[in-house]
Amino acid sequence: MARDNSAQVLTQKVKRSRGILTRFSFKSARRGTIFYGIAAGGMFALQGLAFAASYKGDVARAKFATTLASNPGLGIMYGEARKLETASGYMVYRSLPFMAFIGALWALFVSTRLLRGQEEDGKLELLLAGKNSLASATRKIFYALGLSWSTAFILCGVILTALSRSPEIAISISSSWFLALATLAPAALGFCIGLLMSQLASTRRKALAYGLIPIIILFVLRSVGNIIDSLKWLKYLTPFGWVDKLHAITGSEWQWFLPFIVVCVVCATLSLWIVKKRDFSDSVIADNPTAKARLKLLSGPLGLSFRLTLFNLLGWFLATLGVSALIASLAKTATSVASDSPQISDALNKLSNSANLRLAFFSLSGFFIALLLMVVAASGMNRLREDEAKGYLDNFLVAKISRTRWLLERVGLLLTAVTAICFGANLACWILGLFQNLDISFTAQIFGGLNYIAPAVLLLGFGSFVYAIAPRYTSLALYTWIVWSFLVEMIGSVVNFRHSLLDTSLLRQISMVPGATADWQRFMTVTSIGLAAFIVGLLAFTKRDLQSE
Repeated sequence: MARDNSAQVLTQKVKRSRGILTRFSFKSARRGTIFYGIAAGGMFALQGLAFAASYKGDVARAKFATTLASNPGLGIMYGEARKLETASGYMVYRSLPFMAFIGALWALFVSTRLLRGQEEDGKLELLLAGKNSLASATRKIFYALGLSWSTAFILCGVILTALSRSPEIAISISSSWFLALATLAPAALGFCIGLLMSQLASTRRKALAYGLIPIIILFVLRSVGNIIDSLKWLKYLTPFGWVDKLHAITGSEWQWFLPFIVVCVVCATLSLWIVKKRDFSDSVIADNPTAKARLKLLSGPLGLSFRLTLFNLLGWFLATLGVSALIASLAKTATSVASDSPQISDALNKLSNSANLRLAFFSLSGFFIALLLMVVAASGMNRLREDEAKGYLDNFLVAKISRTRWLLERVGLLLTAVTAICFGANLACWILGLFQNLDISFTAQIFGGLNYIAPAVLLLGFGSFVYAIAPRYTSLALYTWIVWSFLVEMIGSVVNFRHSLLDTSLLRQISMVPGATADWQRFMTVTSIGLAAFIVGLLAFTKRDLQSE
C-alpha cells in the first residue's frame, strides 16, 4: 500500500513545472536585481538633489557648468557636457556613464553564474534528466534574465518618476523612463554577452574573463573618445558611447537604441544556435585535454585558497590602485571646480577634516580605498560561504584539518590581502602627491593610511559571526552594511544627520590622511570589536552543522 502511494507521488505532475527553472533562476538573481535597480535610481536622485542644494542661483550654476566643461579629463568617468547648468543635466552627466558600466558588469556576472556556472557545478544536469534539453533550459534561464532586467528597469523608472515631481529637477515622466531605459540598455547587452560567453567558455571563470575584457575595452574607448576631440568617432564603436549619444533628458535621441537591439539580437540568436549544437559541459573554445601538473601550494587548504583566489585578489588590487590613483591625480583639477561652490567645499572639508581644499580632495582617495577594501572583505567571506555550500569544505574536514584552522586560515588570508592592497594603494597616492607638489609625509600617507583597513577588519569579524550562526545570510548582511555606509556618507555630506546615525557608517570610522591625522584610538576600538566578533563566530562555527545550498 505504501509502495502504491509512493508511485502516485512520483508520477504526479508538479504544478507549473514548465516555468520552475525560470522562477528559480529569477529568484537566484532577485537580490542583486533589486539592489541595482534601487541603486541606479538612487544615484541619479542623490546627484540631482545635491546639485540643486549646492547651487541656488543661475550665475553660480553657469559658472560651475563652465568650469566642468573646461576640464575634459573628467570625461573619463563622466558624460558629455550638456546642460550642466541644470540639476537634471548634471545628474545625467555625473551618474549615467558610471551606472551604465556597473549595470553591464552586474549583468555579465549574473548571466555567467546562472548559465555556465550552474552547468559547471552540475546543477543543470539534474534538470536535463527530465524533459528539458540543454537548449530549452538555456532559453528558460534567459527568460529569467529578461525578468531581472525588467524588474531593475521598473525600479529605476519608478524612482526617477518620483524624482521628476521635485521642482528642483523639473523633468517629464517620459524623460524619466527614457533615462531609466538608457541606464539599463548596457545591462541588457551584458546579459546577452554573458549568454554568448557561456557557450564559448568551458568554465564560469573563463566566461567572465571573455566578457570582462571586451566590456572594459569598450568603456576605455568611450572614455578616450569623450576627452579627445579628434577621437570622438570612437564613441560610435562602443555601447557606452551609444549611451552618451542617446542624450537622455538633454535630447532623447531614440535612434541610438537600435545598435543595442541589433547587437543583443545577434548575440542571443548566435548563442541559442550554438547551444543546440553542443553537448552538456561542452564549449566552443575547448580546454586542453592534457596539462602539466602544478602541485605548488596544494599541501593544505590555505595554499589551495591562495591559488584559487590569487587572480581575483590581483584584480581587486588593480581596481583599488586605479580608483585611488584617479582620485589623487585629479586633485588639482577638481579643486578648481569645487572652489566655486562653498557647499561642495564644506562637504569636502567635512569628509576629510581638512581646511586645505586641495589636500581635502586628495584625501578622498582614502574614502574609496576603504570602500573597496570592505568589498574585498565581503566578497572573500561570500567565497568562503560558497565553499561550504558547494561541499568543498567537506573534503578538508574528513582529513586532519579542524574547522578552527580552516576558518582562521581563510580569514587570515583575507586580512593579509586587505593589508597588502591598502599599502599598495597608499604608496601610489603618495607618489602622485609628489608629482602634484603636495607636501605629504611618507609616514602619514603610507602608515597612517593603514587605518583604512579598520572597517574591513570589523566587516571580517561581523561576517564570521553571521557566517557561523546564519551562513545563508552572510553575503546579504555584509553588502547591506556596505551600501548603508556608502549612502550615509554620500547623503550626510549634503544633509545634516544626527551623530548617532552617522556612526553606523563603517566609513565614518576612518581618518582620511593626509588631510587628517590617523586616529589610532578609534582604529584600535573598531578592530577590537571586529576581533571579538570573529572569536565568537569561530566558537559558534565549531558547534553547528555544515549547511549546503
